[in-house]
Amino acid sequence: MKCRAVPVRIAFALLAAFLLILPNLAQAQSLTTGDVAGTVTDPSGAAVPGAAVTLNNEAAGVTSTTTANGTGAYRFPFLQGPTSTT
Repeated sequence: MKCRAVPVRIAFALLAAFLLILPNLAQAQSLTTGDVAGTVTDPSGAAVPGAAVTLNNEAAGVTSTTTANGTGAYRFPFLQGPTSTT
């Protein structure tokens, strides 16, 4: 009976350590939250290939620029999410 008590205590100690470390691991995750995509068109609805597209994230103070492809499509991948002040 006493032989089982030591492994159980070790298991509980490891579980407690893991639960204490888990929030720190979750905090270390990337702040990338998504992307923005669309198509540039003129007033008649025709695609505008090669158009410059600018995305401004005022909260983060970041501006990104890309160019629409041959069909007017653009994409801003891997956008930074809001930052935490905790």
